[in-house]
This record gives sequence, C-alpha cells and structure tokens, in this order.
Amino acid sequence: MLRFAADECLNLNIVAELRRRNPLLDIATAEEQRLRSAPDENIIGWAAREGRILLTHDANSLLGLAYQRIRNGETTPGIFVVPWTYPIGEAVRELELAAGASLDGEWENRVEYLPFP
Repeated sequence: MLRFAADECLNLNIVAELRRRNPLLDIATAEEQRLRSAPDENIIGWAAREGRILLTHDANSLLGLAYQRIRNGETTPGIFVVPWTYPIGEAVRELELAAGASLDGEWENRVEYLPFP
C-alpha cells in the first residue's frame, strides 16, 4: 500500500477522512513532523526520504522544485496535486483507490493531478 505525506497547504479534512475510512493507511502530515512553515525543498526531501507520495494543493512553487529534483537525478516517490476546487469526498475516493491498487514505485518521479485519467 502507498504511503502518503500531506504538506501544510493540503486541506486536513482530506487527511482526516482518509484516516477515518482506512485506519491502516499510512499518512503523515508536515505539521505532525514539525515541518510547519518549512521551505518546500525540506517538505519534498522529507517525503522522498520517507518514501511517501506527497499530497498537495500547491501546483505552483512545489512542482518546480519537484521537477528540479528529478533533473538533478534525485528521486521523489511522486506528487499528487489535489485541485483546490476538487470535492473532498472525490479526492478521498481517488486517493484510497490509488493507495490500494498501485504497485511500489509506480508513481516515482511523476506528478499527477486528481482526478486521475
């Protein structure tokens, strides 16, 4: 099963609902890791070291840093961008499906937007 990291801009209602619906899902938040207000480079580095796909609403600065990491030969387990306007319930269903149906390494060095194609 995939492991997730939620950056500080992700709506924590998504995290709470994921945890409620699937208590076995491994999801950590930047705030829980004492990374609140940490630079985006630190957030991406933490997710990569932990082997966690990063969940975010931030499609601006974070993605540029992710692509730079990949160009530099550093890996990332992947980034899932949840648009701000995407309904929470649908986001939770998409993330649950991805967590349960994905293979290890399937999302490495990829940036994907919800809804998944």
